[in-house]
Amino acid sequence: MAQVKVLVAVFRESTGWVLDDEYVENIRTVDPQLNVTVAVDRKDLARRLPEAEIVFGGALTSDLLATADKLQWIQATSAGVDRLLTRPVRDSQVQITTAAGVHAIQGSEHVLGMMLMFSRQLHECLRAQMDARWAADQVRPNLDELYEKTLGLVGLGAVGQEIARRGKAFGMRVMAVKRENAVGAPNVDVLLEPDRLSDLLEEADYVVLTVPLTPKTRKLIGTRELKKMKPTAVLINISRGAVVDEPALIEALETGRIAGAGLDVFTEEPLRADSPLYRMPRVILTPHVAGSTPHYWRRCVDLFRDNLRRYLAGERLTNLVDKQAGY
Repeated sequence: MAQVKVLVAVFRESTGWVLDDEYVENIRTVDPQLNVTVAVDRKDLARRLPEAEIVFGGALTSDLLATADKLQWIQATSAGVDRLLTRPVRDSQVQITTAAGVHAIQGSEHVLGMMLMFSRQLHECLRAQMDARWAADQVRPNLDELYEKTLGLVGLGAVGQEIARRGKAFGMRVMAVKRENAVGAPNVDVLLEPDRLSDLLEEADYVVLTVPLTPKTRKLIGTRELKKMKPTAVLINISRGAVVDEPALIEALETGRIAGAGLDVFTEEPLRADSPLYRMPRVILTPHVAGSTPHYWRRCVDLFRDNLRRYLAGERLTNLVDKQAGY
């Protein structure tokens, strides 16, 4: 039986980090016919890629993919694959699968943390603490609860569903916009088709973005959408920065059109030091870490191992991307 060549391309050149050996060995144990090699940096990846049938990792660029003549399948290590979907890849027979689902627990906790910070004014308390200032009179009038507030989810994949479940545990009313088959979902009180996004924006106290970046979702939230939100509402984005028109958001925050924003992703990353978002008191920023967890690679490798078994058995892969739709 011919060997199936698997290339593990999970590394971080800036720190020299490479996927731990124990995870690589776990991949090798899936089947004896797998020939698993590891790329430790971009140069090594370029050398090994032309012989690979399967790649596990997201460090692939257009110039590298042009040399991947034997490539049949890419298992991405991220939920979004917008950077992988170049025209040649979209037109090829190469299958792409995502790591959707791996981010559900930590991503939902990140969102709940941001909502609690706004509701209980923890960000203002921290600022006062850093200034050695007793801010009870300033904070108390703005304190609120998540209980009976409306949580609006734009996107209802694995992360969105987990946020919905946790929102219900806090006694929130949950609305959601789903891309397709809006026929009901657990923990969602009101499920809407995409063309009813305005209804969600008008009612939600917290608007949470968990959609992939595609041509249809790029700048999905712009001036018109922000004007539809309540002036007391908060926008939270843990998807992709380009889903939001950033200048429009900055204007909405500066003019008080919305009450605040919790942002983990940005149009340009790292966020420039001169961005006004850093200095806005009603903004909570995190440096694209909502998906981070010490359990990330175990979950990712478990997903890849299951997909490897499916691939070798000729079965449909989990999280298979519709390359024309972009997700």
